[in-house]
Amino acid sequence: MAWLQRNAWWGLVAMSAILLFAFRRRERWAWWVMWTLPAWAASAFALNLVYGVAPGQAPPPPMISAPIVAALAVAILLLSAPRFFSGRRSS
Repeated sequence: MAWLQRNAWWGLVAMSAILLFAFRRRERWAWWVMWTLPAWAASAFALNLVYGVAPGQAPPPPMISAPIVAALAVAILLLSAPRFFSGRRSS
């Protein structure tokens, strides 16, 4: 389980670096990479939905936060799309 936590932290560091540097420079590839955030949140929700919880237990936090994170990320990405695809070519 420790290896999973280490990999999750490295993923968070990588996504943060892409967001802080490439996304702010309006690199098109960074816009596409940022779609992994809503995809991850939706898959976390779906997995919790499929596997469910034990009877009598409250739903786990990802059942509530994941759809919110996914919806916010999709909205932000869609609102930022014109800045990335308005004719300026990026490598």
